[in-house]
Amino acid sequence: MKLESISLLLLLSGPVDFTFLPLLLEAGQVD
Repeated sequence: MKLESISLLLLLSGPVDFTFLPLLLEAGQVD
């Protein structure tokens, strides 16, 4: 359950990483 950490990293990294959101969401669902 590292979704919170990932979310923070995305916000800090910027909108560019929003492309990876669907992948992260799928990974979160798998976990």
